[in-house]
Amino acid sequence: EMCIRDRYQRRVREYIVLACPGNKGGRVRVELFHKKNNITIEAHNNPLSQIALNISGDILATASEKGTLVRLWDTQTGRPLKEFRRGADRAEISTLSFNQNSTYLCVGSDKGTVHVYALETEQQKEDAKNRQSSLLFMKDVLPSYFSSEWSFAQFRVPESHFVCCFGSIEKNSIIVVGNGTYYKYIFDPIKGGEGKLETFSEFKKADEIA
Repeated sequence: EMCIRDRYQRRVREYIVLACPGNKGGRVRVELFHKKNNITIEAHNNPLSQIALNISGDILATASEKGTLVRLWDTQTGRPLKEFRRGADRAEISTLSFNQNSTYLCVGSDKGTVHVYALETEQQKEDAKNRQSSLLFMKDVLPSYFSSEWSFAQFRVPESHFVCCFGSIEKNSIIVVGNGTYYKYIFDPIKGGEGKLETFSEFKKADEIA
């Protein structure tokens, strides 16, 4: 089920881009208003669960109802850029969110986990951060499980329904908001690994306050 918040319009420089579910499960329609054109991306075999644009509108992230893979696409050409693996079992993806300068993507799911993926740029190709299988050299003959990239950093949230995003001040912070709860996690931007909980707050209803 797609909700209106899964439709994004961004305007930075000359890009004016709108992404929304296509007319068939797994497809994304991308409107390129600056080109007066549109393209359709065959993103997944299963119906979509979440989509998100980065702030400049040139990268699209998609996840399906299966919830095992997250894919990145070039919005101008429809070309696939990256494939990230969340896990091997089904999950409901609740959030896809880029940071401000599009160097990281965070993914939240009903498994109570948040995964942080490093987006490889031209300058970072010599220092890839995401984990990959040691059998990557055989990617042409092995299933895609072995060629997908795994998360650079991750942490567990004691809730199954939440949304998450990157902090605006500390670039290595993740803000998680659940059912009346607020969490702030910090991850190591060099080593990655398990994130650490730094702040927790719980908000009570007015009638619960003595």
